[in-house]
Amino acid sequence: KRAREQQAPKEEYPKVFALHQNMPNPFNPTTIIWYDIPYREGGQNSHFTRLEIFNIRGQLVRTLVNEIKKPGYHSVIWDGKSDNGRTLASGLYIYRIIADDFIQKRRMLLVK
Repeated sequence: KRAREQQAPKEEYPKVFALHQNMPNPFNPTTIIWYDIPYREGGQNSHFTRLEIFNIRGQLVRTLVNEIKKPGYHSVIWDGKSDNGRTLASGLYIYRIIADDFIQKRRMLLVK
């Protein structure tokens, strides 16, 4: 589910790619992850974006975003479940965004 998708005049778009800390953290049962896709004057403004969740062993457990995104402030809700719908165990998880040549990771804690 998407928590927020915002369209704004280009001067209100983010200037750089960013992956923000999820809120709340620690979380149970859901958390929101925000990320920014910048507007680039005269440049490419559709960016293939992947947002993935990994367990502490580095195994991919969930893909939240896997699509072309337009510039703006975006967010997605994670329900603590894997791609196959299984509720995951308490623990540390890593989330990673890849958009063009931008890659960033952050940590979050699922507590039951």
